[in-house]
Amino acid sequence: MIKKTAVILIALALCPAMSFAVMSRKKVVSGNDVFYIYYDEKGTETAKEKILKNGDSEFVYGFKINGEVKELANDGSIAYMWSYKDSKKDGPCYRFYPSGKKMQEFNYKNGVLNGESSKYYENGNLAETAVFVNGKIEGESKSFLENGNYYKYSYKNNKLNGVSYLYDSQNRLLESSTYKDNILNGSSKKYYLSGAVKSETEYVGGKAEGYARHYDERGMEVSASLYKNDKEINKIQHYDDEKNDSSNNPAKASFAKNTGQEALRWQGPAHIHLSDTKRMINEIKFFVKSPDLNGVYKTYYKNGKPRYEGRFSKGQPEGVFKAYSPEGGVVSVDNYSGGRLNGTSKLYYISGEKLAEYRYKNGILEGVSSVYNKNGSVLSQVNYRNGLMHGTIKNFYDNKELCFEGYFSNGEPVGQIRYYSYGHGNKLQYLIEFNKGRMVKSTAFSTDGFVQYETLY
Repeated sequence: MIKKTAVILIALALCPAMSFAVMSRKKVVSGNDVFYIYYDEKGTETAKEKILKNGDSEFVYGFKINGEVKELANDGSIAYMWSYKDSKKDGPCYRFYPSGKKMQEFNYKNGVLNGESSKYYENGNLAETAVFVNGKIEGESKSFLENGNYYKYSYKNNKLNGVSYLYDSQNRLLESSTYKDNILNGSSKKYYLSGAVKSETEYVGGKAEGYARHYDERGMEVSASLYKNDKEINKIQHYDDEKNDSSNNPAKASFAKNTGQEALRWQGPAHIHLSDTKRMINEIKFFVKSPDLNGVYKTYYKNGKPRYEGRFSKGQPEGVFKAYSPEGGVVSVDNYSGGRLNGTSKLYYISGEKLAEYRYKNGILEGVSSVYNKNGSVLSQVNYRNGLMHGTIKNFYDNKELCFEGYFSNGEPVGQIRYYSYGHGNKLQYLIEFNKGRMVKSTAFSTDGFVQYETLY
């Protein structure tokens, strides 16, 4: 993310040989007061400058300072080289590393920073550039990272204003952010190396507000998060359901990864379905509660196609809600009554075939829910009671062989849960045993029926 604030003063590069003036100055502290003492080439004090509490300074006594003045650090090394005219900084000035290499170069006019300024790394590479007008940074400035990437900032009246950019070493745009008075305000984007937008987030007063969207290189939205006052209140994901299958039946692979007690107790086949298809299509079950929502509600993908639509009454969803794929097909249909899901919710594959049916009562899963293969065969059937899995549960492979079976009581697995090998005529592959909802033993079998390993918990 581009920095929310940026201090551009500047420093570093090999210092060319310079002939210093005989005048020098050194900072001294006397009680609560801070002074600069000026000396001639013989070490005689010629002037004294007091630093005021507001940061300004005034000469207490002495001759007018003209020409070059070197400022010494405590160890005696040269920290700065100033140009003076009538006791005011005027002309090119320099700051140095303890090694003697140049850190910064900047310009003053009548005691005020004016003109171009540069900062360097100690190896001599440019680190930052800026332009000062009457003591304030104005216009374009740049900050260079050691890996070759660089930021381009836009300043007005010494504050970040407008769009700032991050480029890589080959001048390809990586990020852009909009600022107002040093605070993120407006669109912030990240980009693929191809130039396509990777993500975009809206900021108001330095805080994420509204949707943060992520896209693939084709410009298709793959996920979105809704923010309110910099807090994520809803996350939506879209994936291609034809990709990333990890076995002949990804339902098995997904469920096998979730054999922990919490996964079995709380997630159930609905989670398996979402994992298998790689597409979160029942996303419209989550809304921002607002009494201002009334009438038809629609959102759209970046490509202009509808994302979902429905109707609200006094802030509550009411009636039929539909969600669409980025390609325009219906992927889910839900029914709301009194602001809660009621009746049958249907999910569809991108290609149009029925994917699942879930039954709700007052917003809670109740009754048999099913997930289907594209050819119409059942992949899973689960009975819910008061939102929890209850009764016998079975999952099937796409060849209609049994994949998984178990019994649940009010969300807790009871007795044994069995997994079967694909294509081996319902031969047992894993056997997991539970006692009072806790896993106590797991056993793995080879395809010829021998025990491969056994683990107690």
